[in-house]
Amino acid sequence: MIVFFLDANVLFSAVYRPQSAPGLLIDFAAAGLTRAVTSAYALEEARRNLALKAPDAIPAWERVRSSCTLCPSSSNETLEWSAAQIMAKDAPILAASIDARCDWLVTGDRRDFGNLFSSIQRSVLVISPSEALRRLIDQLQIGG
Repeated sequence: MIVFFLDANVLFSAVYRPQSAPGLLIDFAAAGLTRAVTSAYALEEARRNLALKAPDAIPAWERVRSSCTLCPSSSNETLEWSAAQIMAKDAPILAASIDARCDWLVTGDRRDFGNLFSSIQRSVLVISPSEALRRLIDQLQIGG
């Protein structure tokens, strides 16, 4: 089973546009076909952005939040390593995906994660939501 970490922007998009790739990734996780993981850091950022930019979407928040497993805080060592790879504000996301032993880090943040897209960072593949959805569908078709 694929385990993927969802960045705050993916969580936001899953709530705001449930028929988008992020929303469909949540549907697969809710159905038990995959496992979605996120951190308290990402959840708080997504919740804060929803409250500011799309307060009418807040009722859909619980479905998205409850479809994700909350991972523990990252180790200082992983956080320091991540900060050397990416901007400090995004280091907790990369570190959490690594320490949670996820297969993929799914983010739509091309500005800050762009240089890491399609690369493997300590066994975690950094990919976009659309690429994650494509790969997940391929895997389910092969395995199913």
